[in-house]
Amino acid sequence: MKTVLLALTLLAVPAWASAAEAAPVPVKQTQIRENWKELFGDALFDLNGQAVPVEKAVSKKYVAIYSSASWCGPCCLFTPKLIRFYEKNKDKMDIILIGRDKTREKVLNYMKGYQMPWPAIFRSEKIDDFRKRHKINSVPDLRVFGQNGELLISDAYELTPLQKLLDEEN
Repeated sequence: MKTVLLALTLLAVPAWASAAEAAPVPVKQTQIRENWKELFGDALFDLNGQAVPVEKAVSKKYVAIYSSASWCGPCCLFTPKLIRFYEKNKDKMDIILIGRDKTREKVLNYMKGYQMPWPAIFRSEKIDDFRKRHKINSVPDLRVFGQNGELLISDAYELTPLQKLLDEEN
């Protein structure tokens, strides 16, 4: 019996060793800092379709990037809540909409329908790269950055982490 157990143990050791070797090793993430001017260029616009300078759009201490679309039910429920939140905190933060509708005109109609008080950007290669970098695969998505472009909150959809961050200012 002992011989059988010893043989089974010896047979299992290579499996344990290979499983340990295959286990993922934590990798230290380098902090990504977004360059707002490079990311947005001259492409930001308000709900009237007028150009918004990047310097004006990211002038506060915090910048929230909101990926959303008019065809998204959860977005349509969340947008009014985000607008109310922004109106109470607009002295501390900016918001920029990444419009995920199929055309710029649909993004403008979405903005007008809710009277969004922040600028938007429509699709671009740089925005697609931004979404890939931050693994933004669905809408709605709300991420909060420092004015310097450092990611602070990757999931602010519930607004609680963002409120906590803003409250720490007082």
